[in-house]
Amino acid sequence: MLCSSFQANANLNDCQWLSSNQLSSPFELQLTDDVEQIPSGLINEKTTVNQVNINRYNVFNDQDPDEQNWLFSMLNALHIVTKEQVIADNILFKSGQAYTPAIAQESERLLRGRKYIYDARVRPLSLCNNQVDVEVTTRDLWSLTPSFSVSRTGGESKSKIALSDSNFLGSGKRITFARSDADERTEYLLSYKDPNIMGTRRQTSLEFSENSDGYRHFASFELPFYSLASTYSYGAEYNNEKRIDSIYHNTDISSEFEHKIQQTSLFFGHSRGYQNNKSVRWRYGLTIEEDNFSTKALHNPLDIQPRDRKVVYPWVSIESLEDKFIKLQNYRSIKRTEDINLGRYYTAQLGYSDESLSQEPSQILVKAQLKNAFKFDQQLIDLTASFDGKWQVSGFESDQQLLNLKGDYYNFHSQDWVFFTSVNINSTDKLHRDTQLFLGGDTGLRGYPLRFIEAKHSVVLSVEERFYSDLYLYQLIRVGAAVYFDLGKVWQSELQAQQTQGSSSLLLSNVGVGLRLTPTRADANHIIHLDMAFPLNNNKTIDSMQLIVRVKQSF
Repeated sequence: MLCSSFQANANLNDCQWLSSNQLSSPFELQLTDDVEQIPSGLINEKTTVNQVNINRYNVFNDQDPDEQNWLFSMLNALHIVTKEQVIADNILFKSGQAYTPAIAQESERLLRGRKYIYDARVRPLSLCNNQVDVEVTTRDLWSLTPSFSVSRTGGESKSKIALSDSNFLGSGKRITFARSDADERTEYLLSYKDPNIMGTRRQTSLEFSENSDGYRHFASFELPFYSLASTYSYGAEYNNEKRIDSIYHNTDISSEFEHKIQQTSLFFGHSRGYQNNKSVRWRYGLTIEEDNFSTKALHNPLDIQPRDRKVVYPWVSIESLEDKFIKLQNYRSIKRTEDINLGRYYTAQLGYSDESLSQEPSQILVKAQLKNAFKFDQQLIDLTASFDGKWQVSGFESDQQLLNLKGDYYNFHSQDWVFFTSVNINSTDKLHRDTQLFLGGDTGLRGYPLRFIEAKHSVVLSVEERFYSDLYLYQLIRVGAAVYFDLGKVWQSELQAQQTQGSSSLLLSNVGVGLRLTPTRADANHIIHLDMAFPLNNNKTIDSMQLIVRVKQSF
């Protein structure tokens, strides 16, 4: 463990409050222990931070008998622990600044959100003369990860070879070199991300990829609303891309089009900061989007080539975020501290594209998202809704609309067992031809091939019993399991039904069983899924079992 120099409040007789475990060393406390808070009546607007003690754990704990071996010791020696200044740049307080429990708790969440930090804890040690001594403790993840992965979903295989460092030389900067093979393209990728440019809150991201069907060049620079108390934000983004887009019917490619994309966006935002346990933010921006298509050799004359599009539109958006965060385990990961917000979150964006600046008729563009979660004893309900739509001003005719409604239900009926149910609804209208909605192995129906059937509307119901075991393989991998049932229904337009030679309304289902493996010492939030799924419908065109191997961000 590496510690910063620290001088606690000297005269304890002047202290209004002392932590009951103030003298305990960080190794004697677990990161999952509850943080003892200062009684709210002792904190006022003049309460400030005195000293900040930063403790940085290496990847493995050499004082834990289960982790005392030559391999872990060697890996610790090779790993460069996150620099103290990097941790200081991520928290929201410094010596001499105002202290509130909300700032400390948000700092803890920000640290836990970094891909190179496994867990974090921010706790007050003492309150003396209206000054607070604060301890910040973090546990590193192994950030340099050469990797080779093979995944198979819905009958299609993907592979990836990569060398990535999410904490280059302990600096918090991410560098990635990767080669990936998927059913649509082979990609060679170089990317760089700096979340704290020169110790500031500004961040940048660069990405360059050369693909078998084109390229992608992406760059962004942004000062985000990095905390609930942030009062302004600005940024710019540029994307230049060429790729082959495919139109699918019955899992097969029907037509291919070359698609060139150019996107540029600028914005500025402001907020009154953290008021009444929430933050409301306004953004004003300008976006330019251009899409150009050309026909490739493989082309079905029944498929209409997507039209070239260019829109230039100023926009305004509002975002509201309530601060009702809690900590959970066995939610999306296995035996790991996770943050979930029980407060309401919503964002809405309104734009206008005039035909004098665009290649499209004058349009109104709307984007919106709403999230809310509710917890009742051992039960949790997580709701999400999103909408993306365009209307032509003349006649208010719809151009493209996509609506998604999703609800997740968790019943934590024992320490290691969770009953989970999810409903995912998608509805579309007048989609651009290069955009398709599918039901299949990649959209929740795990017993069926990718892009099994095209739909105008779809509903997927998933019911699972999840097991989060205490099995900890070699102190490296947490193990879980699940049994599940998926039920999906699609509604097709008349044209889609003709092209897929099916009825306009179809009901599909499958059952399955799978293992869940999460590495605890490498990049966070990766869950390896190993599944066997069995379709229940009598369909001779698909396999009787789908073997699925893939990496996801949640259980």
